Amino acid sequence: MAIFDQSFNFSNLRKEKLVGERDGGRLVDIIEDAQAQISNGFSAPLLTAHVANGKPVYSVNSFAALLVIRKLTRNFRTLSSVKQSSRDSIVLNLILLLEESVKFRVYRLDVKSFYESIDRLKILLSAEQDLGISRASVAILRNFFNSLEQLGLAGLPRGVTLSATLAERLMRDFDSLISRDPKIYFYSRYVDDIVIVTSGFEPSSYLEKFQKMLPPGLLLNREKSKYYDAFLKDNGIKNGDEELDFSFLGYHFRVFRMKSNEKFRKVEVGISPEKINKIKRKCSLAMYSFSKKGDFSLLRDRIKLLTSNYVVRDLNTGEKIFTGIFYNYKLVNKTDQLKDLDGFLWGAIKGQRTRLSKLLRRKLSKRQVEELLSFSFARGFEGRIMYSFTPHRLGVINGVWKNV
Repeated sequence: MAIFDQSFNFSNLRKEKLVGERDGGRLVDIIEDAQAQISNGFSAPLLTAHVANGKPVYSVNSFAALLVIRKLTRNFRTLSSVKQSSRDSIVLNLILLLEESVKFRVYRLDVKSFYESIDRLKILLSAEQDLGISRASVAILRNFFNSLEQLGLAGLPRGVTLSATLAERLMRDFDSLISRDPKIYFYSRYVDDIVIVTSGFEPSSYLEKFQKMLPPGLLLNREKSKYYDAFLKDNGIKNGDEELDFSFLGYHFRVFRMKSNEKFRKVEVGISPEKINKIKRKCSLAMYSFSKKGDFSLLRDRIKLLTSNYVVRDLNTGEKIFTGIFYNYKLVNKTDQLKDLDGFLWGAIKGQRTRLSKLLRRKLSKRQVEELLSFSFARGFEGRIMYSFTPHRLGVINGVWKNV
């Protein structure tokens, strides 16, 4: 088995440039700049922030620094065996467990300000004590943290791939402690979004136990961290009635008490209310933008994108990723929400009462209205309808939603 090369030489840094990524014919100069930053520290300012979902998300300012950070991320990910489970596999396994005809308790845990609360010193000390990590990698990590200090940032910056890898490394002990608990049937963590399913026989103080297992500095969000019980014995819930409901990873789960002739619980899987509201906000923003600028082709492409599916390229791996209304929610088995979304969209386009509808009526021709009404969330999901957009066009389309 070949030994993994951790060095930050010219060849390894060049491999961090993604296919199709533009360098203006200056790749040699960029890599030389990257090696200078390895020796002298990252050029300031290292990061630029923008707001997404009400939280600051960061991007690396220079291509040279980005190559170094990608290589550093690769080193830590490879040597730490850090790998996140896929969202689809997590949700599918959870559905199968929720269907079981046993008593259980579901814990939904949320870590308060996860990235911002992470102790960088603990991560650095762990890396320094890990003999498998090269001293060059440790030195660059220290420089990275120094740059964060200069920017006045707490914890780890959201949006930077290295942050996710370091956070996963930090949470390994928590993952191990949870997984060894004999009362726990199922455990899954996707960054800071956690679901735990237990036998249901443990005391309610288990929430405090989970808090004590977290790395120092991390706290459970008490408002969002809750548990839900599913019983077998009579607890006032009639057969076929809903026992519990909760959201996780963009999905909403409704679990129903078994009827006398059933061997498994019925589990309805829909899109979470938060995601539904986000889609509606995007529809509204697209229409308001059109009412001001009058660019119908852009409105059409925005509605087309929201109601369909398309392919993007992962900026970190270069791999193609299928995304959209079906691929983001492929495990949904209750499609009423999609029809409701169609009603919201079509009501805004052809309605007459709301302020948004009135604005659109002044701008849209009859032909344009008919074209917009041809788009459907339900059809995009059920037919897995695909469209293609250039990277530049996707950037223009998504520009109006950057703060959603």
